[in-house]
Amino acid sequence: MEETTGIVLQGAARTKLAYATAFRLEAPRSLKGAIPALADVGRKELRLLALEGLTDATNVGHILRVASAFGAAGVLCSADCCDALNPRAIRASHGHVFHLPIFRGDLPSALAELRSTFDVLTAAAVVQEGAKFLDEVRSLGPRWALVLGSEHFGVSDASREACDLLLKIRMANGVDS
Repeated sequence: MEETTGIVLQGAARTKLAYATAFRLEAPRSLKGAIPALADVGRKELRLLALEGLTDATNVGHILRVASAFGAAGVLCSADCCDALNPRAIRASHGHVFHLPIFRGDLPSALAELRSTFDVLTAAAVVQEGAKFLDEVRSLGPRWALVLGSEHFGVSDASREACDLLLKIRMANGVDS
């Protein structure tokens, strides 16, 4: 073909092509009105990750990849969170951003709705005194949402107040969060 048209063609295995076409390119949806469908009470298990105010696209991408790995049903992002479709976030997520429903909006309100209406345990990862260490919690139950705060300011007061539980992650000596 190249000799005739001058166009260089490159092949791809069918399995790789099928995987690539399974991606969806969809802008994050609004959190307003999305919680009832996402937290359907008929769903026995529900794992959600909530990101508040993250500013580093690479961090967002890595977290999306982890969310996909543990089977998150979706990711809730605050309005001031870095865009999950930022090229650096996409690259860091290794494409997993295309396999997760992502929602943007008023995070404290969404957490309060999950907690009060849909029987979802909401927990925030914080560094403050009085929070329980994650490895000391026996179970989060089958329906939970975990909030991760910004790199600089952590989880906001409003989001912490909307949570059932404040958690700390025990860090090994010499490892920065």
